Amino acid sequence: MTRYLLLLLALFSTSFLVAQNLKLLTYNLADGVGDKRGNINNLQQYMKQFDVDVAAFQDIDGISEAALKEWAKKWKHPYVAIIQSDAYALAITSKYPLENTKKIKADMQHGYLYTEVAGVGIYTTQLTSENAKARQLEANKIATDVATNGRETIVLLGTLNSYSPQDSLIYNDRFRRVPKENRYDRDVIMRLASYQRKRNYEVLYQLRDAGLEDVLANQRGTDSVVEITHPTSGEVPEYEQHRFDYILCNKHLAAQCERIELLEMKRSQKISEHYPVMATFQLGKTTSEKDRSFGESKK
Repeated sequence: MTRYLLLLLALFSTSFLVAQNLKLLTYNLADGVGDKRGNINNLQQYMKQFDVDVAAFQDIDGISEAALKEWAKKWKHPYVAIIQSDAYALAITSKYPLENTKKIKADMQHGYLYTEVAGVGIYTTQLTSENAKARQLEANKIATDVATNGRETIVLLGTLNSYSPQDSLIYNDRFRRVPKENRYDRDVIMRLASYQRKRNYEVLYQLRDAGLEDVLANQRGTDSVVEITHPTSGEVPEYEQHRFDYILCNKHLAAQCERIELLEMKRSQKISEHYPVMATFQLGKTTSEKDRSFGESKK
């Protein structure tokens, strides 16, 4: 009987932990790991450092599910889901069981992966970089799924290869940032002009219409500093860097976001040309409670 009670208490405490706090991470590995032992070790150390509950990975180079399970053991994530696409994969690893997992590949370059953890519906994807129209079609598949999901809390983690309208001021201001010696370079001018095209923002508008919010931009508010997620290496000038990696939540989950941040770590630059993004949610907190605690933290 005592053993039975201890087991029940252990299960209750785990469920309570999951139900109260959930830390999520999205990370595009961008060919940077593969079979490179040094980078695999860096990734494992990195993941242990941040101790997230669920991690979504994009652009994993040539990894099998068995290999990913071995990696994830190092950061104490026994639950794994993976969807292969050519030589690349999307994956989710978790401390807690993955439920109702599905893998969608039809008519998409990389597809998308869906699962549920602690009642939260979690999507991850990497939208195609081939052209804007193809990205919009892929985004529409996900947006339709999200709009009909029915879960109270939903999050999309991933690389959208698209611009947020909440970043438009910085993209529109880039001509001013170009050094004088480059201001008459036709290639530079054409690339900067392309950032202002409406089609570059269409994916985020589609996902917004499906009920998803750009929580990092919401947290930033009117601050004009945009968090650059790509590239990390400094290979391109500042005026050609982007925010391509997002954590988007439906309104109910966005209200429970305690913290969201871009992780600009030196180790990231060795692993990938993308920076990861991490968010912490206090599940069950109401919008009024969130506003009150946020106000108190600023005093």
